[in-house]
Amino acid sequence: MGCAISALNIPPAGTKWGDHYRKNIQDYYTCISGVDEQFGRILQALRVAGLAKNSIVVFTSDHGDCLGIHEEVTKNNRYTFVMNQEEGKDKIIMLYDRKDDPYQMKNIAAQNPGIVRELTEEMRLWLIKISDPWVKNMP
Repeated sequence: MGCAISALNIPPAGTKWGDHYRKNIQDYYTCISGVDEQFGRILQALRVAGLAKNSIVVFTSDHGDCLGIHEEVTKNNRYTFVMNQEEGKDKIIMLYDRKDDPYQMKNIAAQNPGIVRELTEEMRLWLIKISDPWVKNMP
């Protein structure tokens, strides 16, 4: 059983974004290959150290590149949001404003409870959608 594939959402050649896409797609795929290679090194190091069977490795990505699709170069996501919960420890919530703090040095979660609530809810809904058991850790 196969999947139906619709036409790609690539702007036409000869347009600003179509030409941008075609010029930069090779670099985009190079980045993907580089991430894949480095992630493979992490997995191999776990195998070599004998930790692979007792490790859960989660890799998520929102690369942020649109390459001109939707007439945007990037997704322009302003915030990095991290929620960490370890058994027996308090939940840690981190929020960074990549526009005002591009090196993500200052956690602004405590000063922005509205943004934290909004992003927590988005995360909770996504975890429910994908049936992720971590959702039980959500507030």
